[in-house]
Amino acid sequence: MKKLWTLIFTILIVFTLTACGKKNDEESNSKNVAEDDLSKPINKEGSKNYTRISVSFDGGEIIIKMDDNPTSRAFLTQLPLTLTFEEFSGFEKLSYPPEKLTTKGASSGYQPKRGDFSYYAPWGNVTMFYDDHKFSTGLVKLGGIESGVEWLDTIHDDFTATIKKEN
Repeated sequence: MKKLWTLIFTILIVFTLTACGKKNDEESNSKNVAEDDLSKPINKEGSKNYTRISVSFDGGEIIIKMDDNPTSRAFLTQLPLTLTFEEFSGFEKLSYPPEKLTTKGASSGYQPKRGDFSYYAPWGNVTMFYDDHKFSTGLVKLGGIESGVEWLDTIHDDFTATIKKEN
């Protein structure tokens, strides 16, 4: 009887470990597909048609022309999104997308200017700058505001915005 229980217990452990191993392989494969998608350019070479997103909120809209890099592509895969932006230090509005973005191949940081749309990797937030700021390690430029940056000067409270691709 003891041998029978040992055999049953061993079979259960083998099945459990096999099932866990398959799940991890599937997750790994899905991440590899996503990384492959992030290497494809979002703007056609030589084209003047850039990928744009709109940030729509009560009372206004901001249009952003996206840069073509893996971090921007990772952000675009999460769209459409509804995010709440908050004021931060008198020069930017920031929010947290549901998933952190890759920074593979990105520079160590940069000095943002008014109208930049960026990702701050250490915190996992996206940000729209309405004033220039100092060099920040971990900051990756996602794009630039083409129209509507003046809205950011006038919004003093948190606001909810819907972000979607325009083209």
